[in-house]
Amino acid sequence: MQWPAPVKTALDFLKMNESEQAWAILTEREKAWVLLSDLFVDTTYTENELARIASALGALKFSVEEFSYILKKEVSPVAGRWMCRPGAIGPWPMFDWEDIKTKIHENLRREWYKKQRRCLIAMIATWRSWKTVKSYIRKQRHEI
Repeated sequence: MQWPAPVKTALDFLKMNESEQAWAILTEREKAWVLLSDLFVDTTYTENELARIASALGALKFSVEEFSYILKKEVSPVAGRWMCRPGAIGPWPMFDWEDIKTKIHENLRREWYKKQRRCLIAMIATWRSWKTVKSYIRKQRHEI
């Protein structure tokens, strides 16, 4: 499957017509990875954009607690590395969905002592957005 042209964020990806076919081949967990990785982009999201991320996540089968686990243990060790060293790499590159998916799969297959650890700086930077997204998911599911 050939992915659509590079885009900066998952929100950009979801806006594209050709993303529907690419999105369809992802597993539920991979969809969560793609959407949660958006919280690591060096972009300040509006409330509306965070609500759209929450809406897409809310359509998946995971609980808010499971999303928190996926964010901390699966996405952050890979996507958070960017935020730990932003000056060394330069401006935010176009996000490669296959690459993030592959790197998360690779990290999960590593022995426990060889796994990449989450970047705490990245978690601080993304936690505010995650709290907002989490509250939108709960509202969408009528859990509040």
